[in-house]
Amino acid sequence: MLRTLVLSLALTHSPEDLSMVLVDYKGGAAFSPFASLPHCAGLIDNLADDPQLTVRARSSLHGEVVRRQQLLKAADSSPNITHYRELRLTRPDLPPMPHLFVVIDEFAELLTAEREFVDLFLQIGRIGRSIGVHLLLSSQRLEAGQLRGLDTYLSYNLALRTFSESESQMVLGTGDAFHLPPLPGYGYLKVDTSVYQRFRAGYVSGPVPRTQQIQQRSDGPRVTLLPVFNTLNSQQSSAEQSPTSTPELERPQVGVTLVDEMVRGLRGHDGVVSPIWLPPLPPVLPLGTLVSDTERNGRLAPTIGLKDDPVKQRQAPWTLDLTRSGGHAVIIGAPQSGRTTALRTIAASLALTHTPKEVGIYGLDLTGSGLRRLEGFPHVGGVVTRGDEDRMQRLLEELTAMLRAREALFKQLRIDSMQEFRRLHAQGRIPSVSSADIVLLVDGYGALRSEFEQLEGLFTALMMQAASYGIHLVVTMGRWGEMRMAHQTLFGNRIELRLNDPSDSIIDRKLAGILPEDTAGRGLNDDQLIGQIALPIMDEADADDVGEALQALAQHVARSWTGPSAVPIRLLPSHLPLTELPDEFDEPHSVPLGLRQDTMDTTFWDLMETDQHLVVLGDSRAGKSTTLRTIADGLIRRFTPDELAIAVVDSRGHVGAAIPEEYLAAHARSPQQANGLSQSIATELAKRPGRSATEAATAPRIVLMIDDIDIITAGGVDPFAPLQQHLPMARDLHFHVILTRPVTGASRAMYAPFILAAWETGGAMLLMSGDRAEGQILPRVRPERMPAGRGRYIRRGDSPFVVQVAHETSDPSND
Repeated sequence: MLRTLVLSLALTHSPEDLSMVLVDYKGGAAFSPFASLPHCAGLIDNLADDPQLTVRARSSLHGEVVRRQQLLKAADSSPNITHYRELRLTRPDLPPMPHLFVVIDEFAELLTAEREFVDLFLQIGRIGRSIGVHLLLSSQRLEAGQLRGLDTYLSYNLALRTFSESESQMVLGTGDAFHLPPLPGYGYLKVDTSVYQRFRAGYVSGPVPRTQQIQQRSDGPRVTLLPVFNTLNSQQSSAEQSPTSTPELERPQVGVTLVDEMVRGLRGHDGVVSPIWLPPLPPVLPLGTLVSDTERNGRLAPTIGLKDDPVKQRQAPWTLDLTRSGGHAVIIGAPQSGRTTALRTIAASLALTHTPKEVGIYGLDLTGSGLRRLEGFPHVGGVVTRGDEDRMQRLLEELTAMLRAREALFKQLRIDSMQEFRRLHAQGRIPSVSSADIVLLVDGYGALRSEFEQLEGLFTALMMQAASYGIHLVVTMGRWGEMRMAHQTLFGNRIELRLNDPSDSIIDRKLAGILPEDTAGRGLNDDQLIGQIALPIMDEADADDVGEALQALAQHVARSWTGPSAVPIRLLPSHLPLTELPDEFDEPHSVPLGLRQDTMDTTFWDLMETDQHLVVLGDSRAGKSTTLRTIADGLIRRFTPDELAIAVVDSRGHVGAAIPEEYLAAHARSPQQANGLSQSIATELAKRPGRSATEAATAPRIVLMIDDIDIITAGGVDPFAPLQQHLPMARDLHFHVILTRPVTGASRAMYAPFILAAWETGGAMLLMSGDRAEGQILPRVRPERMPAGRGRYIRRGDSPFVVQVAHETSDPSND
């Protein structure tokens, strides 16, 4: 019946006058012959298998209703489609607006699955006549109340044989349809109260009659082959002139039905209606279909996939605009939803559309190693995985250093926006900056907060400040609760992939609930549109080959780029010779200790100003004795024997043996010797406050080095107690203490009177390798395992930073 109606309308109306949207809630066999019909603006089937298609179908039809209303308004506020079509005869520039016939099979089940369709149908019922949209609703069964007020707007009722008298009563007002013969095609037509007629529908799904079969029925009506759209009137005269002529029919192929033959004849018509229903998004989408490797648009808005806008009847590239408010992007999704692939696609798209001079990319992979495939791009300065905490720290410190450098450049060059910064950089006027924009990809932000608390402060500072200076963060998470509410507003781009719980969505809970579980990369954007994120490849590839294809793409891009690559992540060297530090001519007053990790600059022990004492903590072979020898070497290079006296307490002799005799004032190797040495130093210090300024200025500096103070004080007697009273005035007395001890037991030993006094009277601390189980050495400062010679330098009033101590020998752990 539905096929007969659709075919009849198609044969008697041109696409310029009539378009159709055919909806089959179950399956697609009912309307499949009409897929190529020029009148067909959409063939929608199998909605029962995919809730997303159901919502999409409603949006498409609603969008068409809105579009027609807008066209009428734009055309001098035309009151209806009839006036619009008449106006278009004199104004051919107006878009065509054929009548739209919407046929929905199994509409009752459709209304049950998507209740919002009722509101759309009611809207069409109210205004459909004026905008040219007409409904034909079909269902096998009809229950009381299912129409939900639609019957008010239904002018025509067709009833074939029903299952019960009550169903016939609901449609026709009588039980006649229940008593129809049990043969296909019999039914009743009711039009308001004016028409009530029994009929038998034509059958168009059978085979095309053969010519000889038609000729055998000479007593029946004559069959005349007519052109498309029934030009019977124009052909009537010629038909009358040869009444006995019978046109020869083309012999159809075996199995071809009448509807197939008729549709094939209509297919060649010039007029084709504009589509209302676009093909659904593909489950697999190569990036190469959207982005060319020669495309250069200059905008920091990489294309990441294809977004679907059924209301506006279009599908467009899905771009991630990192210049919009916030400057960062967040991707939320359950496991296996495509989060890592999304990051790889963003990086590949940036690499295809920008040069390394325009964009530098870095990766922090806390969920696995999926981002490592990006390292082949010249744009990528490095990818760090969760197993390398030192590089994680270095990456965030490098980005922080970039941020501080950009802040200084903005102030120095009076730059007021990133647009101006990019322009100046493109002109070569900011040579100190390698890449105008920086993008940090973070896979697994939740792990950063829960497992790497020491990095959260650096990352939070980047979130709060970096976007304004061209440093953008793109992070993935499993759920919104992994990020503080105050920080969520910093991310101007939000993408929600499939969630474990759709109610967690902050974009659209209903749309989040219909995202397919078996399609990775399908997600929502801030515009409440569903899109498909592309795979980071140029051509089709198997799922197992995507990684290799991405790596090959990176190599291709690298070969085509001849300029400098992105700045790599700089790491502290495991061995740092003293010769690489500033000498006494470059820095005559402070003692160079090594390289600090956050800035990769030299760090100094400033004994004359901020660091009059130094406490070094580290377990065996951490580099404590090496630190003392390095400091001794720096002191000797900067002071003469008349200006410096070094006293050493060293039970093993590792430090004293490295100090020249003219600088070595005393060397104690036992508690008794240490006590005598302390008494001698205390006697000298007691004399200094009463001296004149000239005598005080010329008095030699006394530096007391105590290696492994825990061994010297193991007997329970502190041989350094006589010196404790002089520590608060140590700077004025030209007296400095450098002591070392193991981390083990340090949380208690820090409260020993002499050690505590050395720390509290202006001392600094170098916390080297140790067991984290020791607990807090200082508030919020815990030891951790580090390479030999490396430690965390802690100075009052400053944030702790990691330093690599320089050394003379090839092994800094040689204690």
